[in-house]
Amino acid sequence: NPAMRNRALLDQLRTSTLVVDSFSSRQLTEILPTLQTPQTILLPDMDQAAADDLANRFPRHSFVPADSFENGERFSPTKPDGCAAAYVLFTSGSTGRPKGVLVSHHNIQHFLKVVADLYGIGPEDRLTQWFELVFDLSLFDLFAGWDGGACVCCTSLADQLMPGRYIESF
Repeated sequence: NPAMRNRALLDQLRTSTLVVDSFSSRQLTEILPTLQTPQTILLPDMDQAAADDLANRFPRHSFVPADSFENGERFSPTKPDGCAAAYVLFTSGSTGRPKGVLVSHHNIQHFLKVVADLYGIGPEDRLTQWFELVFDLSLFDLFAGWDGGACVCCTSLADQLMPGRYIESF
């Protein structure tokens, strides 16, 4: 998405924490100066020097480089409240301002149960992630694959142009 669309979405969501990779970090110069809410920005593939540079340029925000992350082995997930937001899906904004649709944990759990009953996706299956992550159909591949223990294969543009060859490569 263009940086200004991303900023508008972040303002609507009133986020407080972002995960930003080095590819996406180039949008920070356009997004952060006018973002309404100060952010804690996690930088999973940046070092302390890069985080310090960003902190000097954008003092309203906090930057956490990769070497500050805790060891993932100590992570203990908690069961979310079913009514809590799992994610927000935004409309294209073709009629003006994009509108966010909140999808709760209950919503996605029900969707996954229907998909599991209908397709029986399991560890022996492979799903191909063809869609942009901002498109709602991408969620079927991701959530159904993860929930069923299937392999989710993220394809390149070349793979998408030659799907037969891609499938035969397995």
